[in-house]
Amino acid sequence: MNGQDREILYGLFRDHLHVRGTSQTTRIALQSLITSLRQLRCPFQDIRGQFEALTHTIKNGEPRIAPLINLIVSCEKEFAERKIFEKSTGEQVAADAARIVEDHMQRLEETTRRLVQIGGDCIKKGDVIMIHSFSRPILQMFSDAKNRGTDFVILILRQAFVKTKQVIKYMESEHLTYTVIPEYNVSHFVDKATKLFLGAIAITADGKALCSMGSSGIASIAHIAGLPVYLFVTSLKFSSERSTEQHIHEKTEQLMEGGVAFTQISHSHEIIDLELITHLITEEGEMDCERVNSALAS
Repeated sequence: MNGQDREILYGLFRDHLHVRGTSQTTRIALQSLITSLRQLRCPFQDIRGQFEALTHTIKNGEPRIAPLINLIVSCEKEFAERKIFEKSTGEQVAADAARIVEDHMQRLEETTRRLVQIGGDCIKKGDVIMIHSFSRPILQMFSDAKNRGTDFVILILRQAFVKTKQVIKYMESEHLTYTVIPEYNVSHFVDKATKLFLGAIAITADGKALCSMGSSGIASIAHIAGLPVYLFVTSLKFSSERSTEQHIHEKTEQLMEGGVAFTQISHSHEIIDLELITHLITEEGEMDCERVNSALAS
């Protein structure tokens, strides 16, 4: 894969992360890989090289998508154990590889389902829950809690409208009670909320969370105000790499606004210290510092 193709792929990942969240982006990427394997038409001796070139690119994305990388690495281990690339025909290699990826995709579905179930139990009657990042599991927690008859209110912190629009559309479709407030007005509402819910793209080996831009400041304000901060992630988001190795994308743009030309630099994600997180919730339940350190070490 040449440099231009690689940058196009990374851009697609970022666009999906922006409007669909990490779990959905991982699901879409794996499904695309399964489809590609089943439609693959190339000489038998080229299959391994093509697959390894693609997975190498995915594992070095900007930013690194921890659950996708962890599942790809797990697939590669099973390929080696079952000697997939030593099959007699290209069709057999592609078919067996596709089935393995499909099996690992079920792990994503199961861990997400369990996280939603556990997370829904964190929502109590009378809660006023502030949300910042677009997280499909968190949205599903709201639906589950509502379906169980729990009365609560959601405060949506408005970001770039393309992202906030997706959250609003979900709220409307599920008939959830919500209010939208500007992200920069969070200090005026933090005393009205009972909880802050966040998602993340990764939990890193040095005890940080890789979150959407703006999350760090909001978590800091919540921490100072004594507002409990809940971070919901599956164990698939635990990364063996440090926060400085997560390949956060830096974007430089030449802009013109109001007759003024200027250069703007922005980033795809930012880093939050886990010390700001009150409750770290995974599909196995709440994790204390000792369990988090153990999980990161493994």
